[in-house]
Amino acid sequence: MKRDLRPIVVISAVKNEELVEFVRRTFKDARTFGARKVIIHSFSGPNYWDFFRDSREAILDNIELGVEIYTWGRDEVEKMLKILPRPEEIKGIVFHCSDDEKMFIRRVQDVIPTQYKASLLKDYCRQS
Repeated sequence: MKRDLRPIVVISAVKNEELVEFVRRTFKDARTFGARKVIIHSFSGPNYWDFFRDSREAILDNIELGVEIYTWGRDEVEKMLKILPRPEEIKGIVFHCSDDEKMFIRRVQDVIPTQYKASLLKDYCRQS
């Protein structure tokens, strides 16, 4: 039986103080869904090195999982869409957001092609 090595794509906009919890939850979700790799697209504000510094412990605790991290400005949604793997190359998509970022993630979801939405695994932005 061939192992499914397709990654999970995570699109997020979380506050800096929620970053570590978000990364830990992302890795927990990866294990739950049987993924071996996570691709994180963060619209959170910190640049790549700050994101990595703040989440380093959570990443090291889950070193057996592969991770790609992209940090984006709020005006770079179209750039992010251009580098997303094709829908058939991913296991699924997960959305994370802080309470005050829900509207921004909704706007991102509006421009994501339907093929990606069909592979939605979890939407933490819809939960209260």
